[in-house]
Amino acid sequence: MNSRAYFVNWLMMFLAMAAVVFATVYFENTLKDQRNQERALEIQSRLSEVSARIESTVLSSIVSAKGLSTYLSINQNLPPAEFEQIASIFLHNSSLISNLGVSNENYVMTRVYPLEGNETVLGLNLAQHAEQFQAAQDAMQSGLVQLSGPHVLVQGRSAFIVRIPIVNAQTKQVVGLLSFPILLHSLYQSTGVLALAEEFNIAIRTIDKGESRAVFFGSPDLFSRQHLTHLINLPGLNWQLAASTHELFSEPLTGQAWIRVLAVTLLIVIGTIQWLRLRELKSVVLIEEQQRMLDQAQRVGQIGNWSWHIPSNTVFWSDEALRLFGLPLTSSMLRDKGYLKFVHNDDLVQVQLSQQEALKAGGRYQIDFRILRLDGELRWLHSEGYVELNHEKKPIQVFGIFQDVTHGKRIERQLKQRESQLRAVTDAAQSLIMITRTQDGLVRFCNPSCQRLLGISPDALVGRSIRDFYPDPHDRELLLKQVEIDQTLNNYKLMLRRADNQKVVTFLAGLQKIHYDGEACFVVDLVDISAMLDAQAALTDSEERFRLFAEHAPGVFWLAKPDWSGVDFLSRGFDQITHMSSRDVLEGRLSFFQMIHPEDRQFVGDQLSNQGESLKQIEFRVLRPDGSIRWIRNMSFATFDAAGHVKNIAGIGEDITESNLSTQRLKLAASVFENTAEAIVVSDANNQIVSVNEAFTRITGYRQTEVKGLNPKMLSSGKQDPEFYQDMWESLRDKGRWQGEVWNKRKNGELYAEWLSITVLKNARGDVENYVAVFSDVTDRKEQEELIRYQANYDALTALPNRVLFNDRLNQAIANSKRNSTRGVVMFIDLDHFKEVNDTLGHEAGDQLLISVAERLKRATRESDTVARMGGDEFTLMLPQFTSVADAGKVAENIIEELSRVFVLGDNRAHISASIGITIFPDDAQELKRILQNADQAMYAAKSAGRRTYRFFTPAMQTEAEERQLLQNDLRHAISNKEFELHYQPIVNQQGIPVKVEALIRWVHPERGMISPDKFIPLAEETGLIIPLGLWVFETAVKQASLWQKSMPGICVAVNLSSKQISAEDAHTEHFIDIVQQYNLPSELITLEVTESLFMDPTGEPVKKLEQLRDQGFKIAIDDFGTGYSSLSYLKQLPLSIIKIDKSFVFDLDSSKNDSVLVDAILSIASSMKLEVVAEGVETQEQSAYLVRGGAQMQQGWLFSRPMPASMVEDWLKPRWGSK
Repeated sequence: MNSRAYFVNWLMMFLAMAAVVFATVYFENTLKDQRNQERALEIQSRLSEVSARIESTVLSSIVSAKGLSTYLSINQNLPPAEFEQIASIFLHNSSLISNLGVSNENYVMTRVYPLEGNETVLGLNLAQHAEQFQAAQDAMQSGLVQLSGPHVLVQGRSAFIVRIPIVNAQTKQVVGLLSFPILLHSLYQSTGVLALAEEFNIAIRTIDKGESRAVFFGSPDLFSRQHLTHLINLPGLNWQLAASTHELFSEPLTGQAWIRVLAVTLLIVIGTIQWLRLRELKSVVLIEEQQRMLDQAQRVGQIGNWSWHIPSNTVFWSDEALRLFGLPLTSSMLRDKGYLKFVHNDDLVQVQLSQQEALKAGGRYQIDFRILRLDGELRWLHSEGYVELNHEKKPIQVFGIFQDVTHGKRIERQLKQRESQLRAVTDAAQSLIMITRTQDGLVRFCNPSCQRLLGISPDALVGRSIRDFYPDPHDRELLLKQVEIDQTLNNYKLMLRRADNQKVVTFLAGLQKIHYDGEACFVVDLVDISAMLDAQAALTDSEERFRLFAEHAPGVFWLAKPDWSGVDFLSRGFDQITHMSSRDVLEGRLSFFQMIHPEDRQFVGDQLSNQGESLKQIEFRVLRPDGSIRWIRNMSFATFDAAGHVKNIAGIGEDITESNLSTQRLKLAASVFENTAEAIVVSDANNQIVSVNEAFTRITGYRQTEVKGLNPKMLSSGKQDPEFYQDMWESLRDKGRWQGEVWNKRKNGELYAEWLSITVLKNARGDVENYVAVFSDVTDRKEQEELIRYQANYDALTALPNRVLFNDRLNQAIANSKRNSTRGVVMFIDLDHFKEVNDTLGHEAGDQLLISVAERLKRATRESDTVARMGGDEFTLMLPQFTSVADAGKVAENIIEELSRVFVLGDNRAHISASIGITIFPDDAQELKRILQNADQAMYAAKSAGRRTYRFFTPAMQTEAEERQLLQNDLRHAISNKEFELHYQPIVNQQGIPVKVEALIRWVHPERGMISPDKFIPLAEETGLIIPLGLWVFETAVKQASLWQKSMPGICVAVNLSSKQISAEDAHTEHFIDIVQQYNLPSELITLEVTESLFMDPTGEPVKKLEQLRDQGFKIAIDDFGTGYSSLSYLKQLPLSIIKIDKSFVFDLDSSKNDSVLVDAILSIASSMKLEVVAEGVETQEQSAYLVRGGAQMQQGWLFSRPMPASMVEDWLKPRWGSK
């Protein structure tokens, strides 16, 4: 019922509030719709206005430009000056147009005005810009004006591009396009778009052929909602404008705030009414809940209440009161006739008297009585109440309760019965039972046994303190402390003195805390154990004697039943020998036979089970839990009763493991002595040999019969001095042992090294009895150690000291220079052109060359100097002392001269040189690492100076090394960041007509600008970065050549290849073939330029790879011909097509006879071998004419053109290419 009331109240409140909210929202929305309609009309009007401005502005610009396009159609070959004049007039009249351009029928921009700031547009091919090409193609094909965009211009701004066809006046064919950009920002500003965007949300997108395109102004979300739009029709495409207010037509209606105030007020009133109603309902629920809990409490406690208002004779009985009397809840019997009708006859008079006294005296009353319920059941009730009197002392009202105490009465009766039984038990008990007061030990109760056990009667003991009977007053204190700990006592030994003869009696006490007559007491039970203790003491004494015998007897003493059904005794020795628990055996958890080894268990069981009268001795093994084995010798015997039956079986077991082991050790020692690989010599106290083993004979060659009785010094080699043996004997005297390495002599006179250990054996008195010497031949091991030491410090190929030994000697030299104030020199020697020899002639030839270099270096230096190989083709030289800096320079010159002479490597010859870096210590540095770095930097300076020279370290080299490291790091990033570009230098024929171009790499550093190839190409070669860089150059050049084939068919491109690219194990040749196939370019149009050093071995792997490329159609050219060291006789074996004369020969061609002779020789060789020639570095007409007369087919140099980017070289080539 209450739940339903709650539900109805909440429902009414929610309905009322919902009605208020609905009315408020409806009214507000009505006003908002009215306002939105007004704003929509305003936005539509503004959109129409802006759209008209945009359409008018764009169309007026197009109309103005059409005049210019018409003029260009009539005057197609308009001179540049006139074009600029006409374009200037057009731009002056068009404020939105900042520049314009003209493209030809190939979509290439041929005219631009103004040129300043628009240089990148000139030459731009629209066909390569997909985003612009479609609109340009549509204008070209349709002959109609096309508007496209917006586009990001190459000048860096965003604009729409208008393209107007230029029509040939005679053929009526479209021959070009007039293009001009309309800058977005200028258009937005002039047409009011920006001003409109400040007031409203604006978005603009293109509509191309009925399809929506990208949004180029504002948020795309405006087109995904139902906002106002307007369409603008422009040539080639349409624009669609969308707009909304910044509040999206949903700004708050501030003028109607009173609506919400009224709604909130109504909601507060409804909530307040609901809150008051809920408080009222909660009060009613609380009263009902309290009444329900009272009824439950009466039901659980079996308590019923009643009241009687005497003046009105109004009687009330609770439901539980009716249940107590066995009446139904609807019964009126108690109310009409009262409860005395149910009272048991034996208790009725007492109840009536109690009732009369209460009515007369007033106040409280209580009584217990029996009732007989209607169902015949007898129950005990406890009645308690209060009688209220008026001022005349007359009763006016009675309040009372009835409680069912039947169960309590039953328990009370049972307790009385048990108390009677307990007294009978205590009187008959043989033990002394007492109740004593906890506080002072006063005896409150005791049974009759006190007369027999304490010599005092119960009447005399009750009322006395038990403390009077304690022999020692502290005994009670100990007992009380124990009780405090355990709260109870069991089997507590307590001594009391008898009252009659003062004899002390020992009791076994049990004690428990209780409450007796409202006092804290102890129940004490005392059993006299004096006689038992005497007997136990005698038994303990007997057992102690037996235990002492059994525990101290050697081995194990055991006693078992005849049938082995149990073991009666096991001494402690069982645990010690077997590592098992004797307690487990005695208590039956472990079998006695379980400790016996499984292989011996059957045998032992048979022997012990058939024990006769005689003593039996057996030996067997015991297996411990850890797996170890002990040997036992057991002697067993039997005891018999009067009838001759076996009474017990007993035995003693002895551990004989150590005895057995000693025997085995003696045998083992003898076997080891004779069979060990180490020699053993035993001598007496006078050091006379007593015995030697077979290994002694094998090592020394002496038999025992030859050395017995001799002193071991007979083996001495004489290599150790007397002090050595003196130290040895002092160690033997002081420590009793010595070990070390000794050189001795065999019987055949051969010396050998031995590792010797000598031990002194003494007797119990400390006197020396024997010397035992054990030694092994370590001669082979020492030789191996020496080999390992050599390998750790010397280079395996050249036998020179390696880096480890060199650094060690350099450290010593540094320390010596500090002590003696001297100076030393370190040289870093790097072989020039070694890699070419190694790559072309093979690693075997390279190793032979390194060995020859090491021999020449040793010949060129002193014995006190250190020549080392640090690895690869790097050598170091350390002069620990020198007289002057000039001396160091002379040494370097000698080394360079030595290494510059030809090396004969089998059937081949090789030319190399050396670059040497020199540093002086401690002048330049005092630490090893710094000294080596200085020498290394000086060596790189020598290489940079043209190789085949030396350089002394200077501080500037450190800066250069740091710069070199920085450049190396930048080079790695440049490859990944694509900071490189290709320039192309034309190559012309004898008539000056271009026939090919050479691709030359350029590095445009983002911070340093253009970096010369001379700086980064060698670094790329050293670091291996030349491989990915070279592959990029090749692919980029091929790609560009394929693009040029459309306008300049047949143009060739020359690409430089590094020797590392050809020598690398990667399949670069396959990469080159794949790349030309990818761009559909004939391989005949690619020339691969390689250096002369690559052909030192005409049969080597690099040459084979080039032959594969030649077979695929590539042309192979030798670059810088004449600067290398290979033989000219190899040329006929090489896969060559072209020879390039180095520019150093061409530079002085018109002034140096030597260079002209060399050039003539190269031209003659090429002609005889039918090879084409390209001359590099042509700068004058005289040089060009000389080369043409000599028969050079092609030339290249600044006389014709410098290297240029692809776009510029294309402009240079096209007019000249057509002249072919």
